[in-house]
Amino acid sequence: MRTLLANRPELAERLARIVKECVDAADAARAASRQPALSVKIVDVCFGYLS
Repeated sequence: MRTLLANRPELAERLARIVKECVDAADAARAASRQPALSVKIVDVCFGYLS
């Protein structure tokens, strides 16, 4: 892998971008999973308390 990237620097830049996108997506998913979920009761839905 190092030899390939040494011979083709444009691939190194592309690989770095792809890895960064994956890490950013994983961070976003991790942050979203820590958010409390909205609790909805059937009464809220039937009587429109959420609107």
